[in-house]
Amino acid sequence: MRSPADFRGHFRAGMTHYGRSLLCRGSKLDTFLTVTHPQRYFLPYCLALLGVLGGVNAVAQEFDLKYFDYAGSGRQALFEVQALPAGEVLMYGHHFASQLETERAGVILTVNEWGDQAGPAHHISDLPAQIKDVYLAPDGSQTLLTSYQAPNSLVRSYGIIRRDAAFDVQSSRSWVGTMQAVAGDGTGNLYVVGSSRASLGAITKIGSNGEPIFARKLVPETVRPASLLDVQVLRNGDLLALGFITTTVGGTPQKEITLLRFTADGAIVWSKKISRDRFFGADGLIMELRQPSRFHLDAEENIHLITFLGAGGNQWRTHLLKLDPDGEVIHSTAYRTDDQFAGQGAIHVSEEGLVTAAFASITSPSAHSLTVLRIDAEGNPLQAIRKDGEQYDVSGITWNADPGAFFISGVTRDCQDGERVNYLARLDEALFFATPECPGDPVSYLAEEVPVAILAHPVAFEELVSEGSSPPTLEEFTVRQRSVGCTVFEPVELPPYIVGCGTVPGRYSLVDSIRTLDDGANLRSVRVRITGGPLGASLRYEGAPYPAVTSTNAQEITYREPDRYAVRNLQFFLDRLSLVPPAGLDFAGTYAIEFAVEGNCGERFTRSVTVTVLRPTAAPELAEGGTLTLCPGAPLVLRARSPIPANFTWPDGSTADTLLVDQPGNYTVAADNGCGADATTFTVVQPTAPLPPGADTTLYVCPGGSVTYRLPDHQALPQVQWNDGRTDPQRTWESDELGTYTLSLRTDCEAVSYGITIAPSSDVSAAASDRTFNLCAPGDTVWLSLPQLAGVTSSWTDGFADVARPVIAAADFEIRMDNGCTDAAATYSVRPAPVSTLTDETINELLCYGDSVRFRPDPRPGLTTYLPDDSLRTEFWVRAGSSLSLVRTDGCAEATLTFNALAEDCCRVYLPTAFSPNGDGVNDTYAPQPARGSCALYANPELRVYDRWGSLVHAGSEAWDGRVRGELAAAGTYLVRHTYFNGRETVERVVEVVLLQ
Repeated sequence: MRSPADFRGHFRAGMTHYGRSLLCRGSKLDTFLTVTHPQRYFLPYCLALLGVLGGVNAVAQEFDLKYFDYAGSGRQALFEVQALPAGEVLMYGHHFASQLETERAGVILTVNEWGDQAGPAHHISDLPAQIKDVYLAPDGSQTLLTSYQAPNSLVRSYGIIRRDAAFDVQSSRSWVGTMQAVAGDGTGNLYVVGSSRASLGAITKIGSNGEPIFARKLVPETVRPASLLDVQVLRNGDLLALGFITTTVGGTPQKEITLLRFTADGAIVWSKKISRDRFFGADGLIMELRQPSRFHLDAEENIHLITFLGAGGNQWRTHLLKLDPDGEVIHSTAYRTDDQFAGQGAIHVSEEGLVTAAFASITSPSAHSLTVLRIDAEGNPLQAIRKDGEQYDVSGITWNADPGAFFISGVTRDCQDGERVNYLARLDEALFFATPECPGDPVSYLAEEVPVAILAHPVAFEELVSEGSSPPTLEEFTVRQRSVGCTVFEPVELPPYIVGCGTVPGRYSLVDSIRTLDDGANLRSVRVRITGGPLGASLRYEGAPYPAVTSTNAQEITYREPDRYAVRNLQFFLDRLSLVPPAGLDFAGTYAIEFAVEGNCGERFTRSVTVTVLRPTAAPELAEGGTLTLCPGAPLVLRARSPIPANFTWPDGSTADTLLVDQPGNYTVAADNGCGADATTFTVVQPTAPLPPGADTTLYVCPGGSVTYRLPDHQALPQVQWNDGRTDPQRTWESDELGTYTLSLRTDCEAVSYGITIAPSSDVSAAASDRTFNLCAPGDTVWLSLPQLAGVTSSWTDGFADVARPVIAAADFEIRMDNGCTDAAATYSVRPAPVSTLTDETINELLCYGDSVRFRPDPRPGLTTYLPDDSLRTEFWVRAGSSLSLVRTDGCAEATLTFNALAEDCCRVYLPTAFSPNGDGVNDTYAPQPARGSCALYANPELRVYDRWGSLVHAGSEAWDGRVRGELAAAGTYLVRHTYFNGRETVERVVEVVLLQ
């Protein structure tokens, strides 16, 4: 839950400037931070920090991305963010160590405003777990809400871990349940909301001593699965909670968004649901909550909630609801563009009611752009910026007033290498972000009103037993930082130096031999030397004497810059540095030149370049240029080729052997090497027409019939290739040639490939069956939907146009289905539902400690049985001593099916009542005898023997040989006390034993 400080964000005009140095003044810095989890987790970050603009004492804000990744992880989960004092940011959530749901790990990390570690990094050890929420108290202490599942258990638990302002753990407690959010009242009391084991919304109030004050479950008018997702404490001490209650529409579970206000003692003030004609509006769009689900309050305690609307296709929109403190609508607005539709997102709300929303805007399944949109208090879009990428998903956004910046977290693909990583992004308050690698662009958003209704939704709280559980443990793991230095540079391979026929060799300039990867990077010193090539060549510095240059003509020259203006003087030095030939010798040959560079922060690099000097003996011979096609959006590289070395000249005056062109026309290149000249012309033309867009297609064939695919018309017929070798643009398949055929089309500029699937027509006679639907209660709505089968046209015979239609009274409707071969009809009847006979049911089965049983609910006509968070499973493994709660529904009412795997001690241990330690090999020792097969978990046995006076004569896990201190004990009666662990608890048994001589 957000702390009060998180709601104090404000906006100032313009861009934030900082007058501060950043590690290396005047340089742009690339820093890599590695977070290593012992044995299991690995997090590399990549952070592009800020550069100083020239000599001005100001920092240009950029969109700073810090990347997170876990070695061996098949999935990256989302992290939420909260602002901390002094510009720090708290990140928490979980990730998956593999594709398995059970291998998730809760992680919490504190970073400073630059993304560097600012406190210990913790994870929850030894348990599949998540960190669901964090409450920041006014004194700086933190309360972590965790959700986890103990090994070999189907029961989920939640934990409360308290850390002080120094991040030291003070306490850890846990209870059974699935909780989603935590809030505090500032006096030490906590409020935790989520769902109970019976899949009902739940709230628990925990006192400052860590003990529950009350625990209550949410009971709607009709018992249905429900959960509370977020909670906040209002100024008067009341609480506001966001949640949902599941209902059924046409047999499909749907979630109704619900708001509740209740007192600190758990008394409900009001409860309301947000409705769009139950689930669908007139536009056919569904309103759904994002994950994780949070709401926000402004200074007037107005409620701000982000959802998203959609029904597939390109209709998805980001949707913002603003309600007053009594839950009534102020505005309900959706935001969209013409080219993109919206995904999930998160919002930050300032005290003035300005909303900054961060969300994914989607153009295709593989293109999720990160969009940040600012909205005024009335819901009008003010400003938006979008960063394109393969995939940006958003989990959280927070405002930190100390650096004056927003921090956004989520999952993306690294724009450099395509790996899927978590990210932490920093934006200034003017919504300005851009980097050379992944620039951002402004974008305009349209706002449209979304009608919603706020309806009374009566619910009640009932007392809930708070069951204890084993608490989770936080462990610290190591964060390591490594820097690649302030300067990164690379050598540049120089073009060959052509010495023509009869030409006297001259100097060869090395000015372009090295370059920095970052225009703002500084080089402090450079040592240049010849490390290979013909003997006698040397380096020459031709310019005014300069104290930083060690010599002017030698095999090695060193330049060292004493002041900070290194870039200017380094280029001045390189511009006057050249390679000169040996006196009286031929200059031709290959030379190796080594550059040893010291950066402005003291880092050192050594790189080498190769210089080739050629002396041709004949005129150049250029290959014919020919005609080339210029493809849209792809500049064309023209390359001059001559088997004899030459210097080239293009129409624009450039002298490389290649020319990059983006316009059609004639381009003539001239070649000259001092021995002669030649020229050739390249003719660049535009393509005649683009290829038709490719898309996977399914064609349906009737039994005994055929189906034909025709390639769309194209001005220049492309190359056609099927995966089975055929090349015809039109193709016919018979009904016995089912399968998928790959079609590839290619031109000079394009290539597309897609599949043509030949499938049998669907059987409409089986799908068109009469069905009856129940009206659960007067005034209820049943949604009837046409069957959706591939290759089949379904319609209502009364002319109703939509796929789904609402029905509020008993009636009959006829549908017709046509697959192109045959058609069929069916009747959908809506009738009042019979009185439900569903009741809660409990099944008990007795198991031995350590055993498990496979439970399959009995199928019953008209009933559906499912696990609330996994409706697809039909069988479950339950360990002895645990329980399983399932939901049964007949489409109207619901009941709970509870399966209890009761545990008993099946281990039978025989304790003899007499033995004779006389050395005859029969019953010479005394030992407990556990029965074979039923005592697999028998462990930690201990045997203690007392004589008639109460003295201990034997103790240990081994058998008693009837001796005391080495001597045979006297015949008589002894007391034996035997303890052992039976798989669940320690058992103690006492018997009298007769020792016989």
